[in-house]
Amino acid sequence: MYTTQKTGIKTIREKLGISALDLSKRINVNISVISSWEAGIGIIPSSTLKELMKILNTSSEMILFGVERKALNIDSLLENQKLFIFHFYDLIKNSDTYKNTQNINFTKNSYFAHNTSEKNKIYT
Repeated sequence: MYTTQKTGIKTIREKLGISALDLSKRINVNISVISSWEAGIGIIPSSTLKELMKILNTSSEMILFGVERKALNIDSLLENQKLFIFHFYDLIKNSDTYKNTQNINFTKNSYFAHNTSEKNKIYT
């Protein structure tokens, strides 16, 4: 469950032309619950947050805090740096694999690949 502050639900909902009543029906809650969430009052269950993200086509940050996080632009990165980011994302996404992150050693401007065959290579 997530506690809300000032949310972005109303902003996105109105931008999409969805009424509070329609949204409440789509996620099967009372309209007063929607009003409370929009005012930053109450708790949005994680399953409902996922539904809201799909319906409103937006991020959890926008729903919960009224801010949109900018995407990471990786165009200027070297190919091996991009691969590292994609691999690290996979590590985080897969909880079983995430347990093996002790094999990654970060330094200020370089990193060691976690793959044992590449363990001794440094990328900058």
